[in-house]
Amino acid sequence: MRKSTLVLLISSIAACAPAWAAPHAETFQVPKRGALQLSVPEGWVSELTQPPGEVPPTISLKPKVGQPFEVMITPYWRKGDDVTIYESALREQTESAAAQAQSQAVEKTLTLKELTGTGGHGYYFTATDRAPKPGEYKFMAQGMLKLGNLGLAFSVLTNDGQADVLAEALRLLSTAEHK
Repeated sequence: MRKSTLVLLISSIAACAPAWAAPHAETFQVPKRGALQLSVPEGWVSELTQPPGEVPPTISLKPKVGQPFEVMITPYWRKGDDVTIYESALREQTESAAAQAQSQAVEKTLTLKELTGTGGHGYYFTATDRAPKPGEYKFMAQGMLKLGNLGLAFSVLTNDGQADVLAEALRLLSTAEHK
């Protein structure tokens, strides 16, 4: 009986291991702007979509198995002599996105929240879709974060029972590195 209890305990721990496992670093090339390194949680898979030319790529993160979710990150940059990403502009753009999302949201007001990362501050909001269609996501978090001379525009799409996905996505964003 003790041996079977131990086997059951080990099996239970093994089943939970991906949630406890340390994230792994993945590096994504950004055209003529270096690379973006993200600490991707175990159990998530990534895909980089790179349009032709010097257009910003989009990184999509999804679960290997289980209930679907999607995290999309698009690094972007300013062209010209002043390549500085201004946090005030990030705030204004995030406020604008929240105003657009308001019409479909359950929440009466969509409040901006601050996000501090390795390269600066950013902002995001969360919203609940008032009437998601079949196959659509119920919850959305969307925002922008400064990372040196890059900005990161992001969206996190989830359903019920996936609050941990948003927490992991925000951790991933706050620890992102521009190399």
